[in-house]
Amino acid sequence: MYLLALHRNGALYLGVTSNLIEKQIKKWRRTWKLDLIEQANPDWQDLAVTLGLNSRA
Repeated sequence: MYLLALHRNGALYLGVTSNLIEKQIKKWRRTWKLDLIEQANPDWQDLAVTLGLNSRA
């Protein structure tokens, strides 16, 4: 599962694998998804580089 945001409180993009348990997050409220992001990445840092991708900044 992946959750992408353009910026803090911007559009959220969610992608999932074929694992049905991970698809449950698609039904979560937006505030729950934002809380999940805040817990894992409170400064909203671009994590693309940590995944081996180019940063969009």
